[in-house]
Amino acid sequence: MNDITSKTIGALLEAQTLAASANGPAVNLAGFEGNIDVIARIGTPSGTTPTLSLQLQTSADGSTAWSNVGPVLGAFTSTGGGVSANLNPAACLQYVRVVATISGTTPAYPLAVLYIGNQQYH
Repeated sequence: MNDITSKTIGALLEAQTLAASANGPAVNLAGFEGNIDVIARIGTPSGTTPTLSLQLQTSADGSTAWSNVGPVLGAFTSTGGGVSANLNPAACLQYVRVVATISGTTPAYPLAVLYIGNQQYH
């Protein structure tokens, strides 16, 4: 069965308003099969010349030696929006996270980054 009820859904970055750069938690990719959908939703920012960049990173142990996975997931300035991407766990180390880099004068970005995938055993 391939409907949403058979999928694992989690947060790479919980819904919140970020005023500074932040790293999401390490998510263990062990047990996922096939591609994982990554979905980011960004609200309208506040502040002067706010910018936001989202980048996926991977690590063998979930705490050190993080390296970028692919190009920037999304870059936003004065408007919000959404972005989605497919993540191939076979092209990553065991853990993945999202890095949100924010700049500008008193920037604030409402956002959430989720993943949806199939686990072998659930």
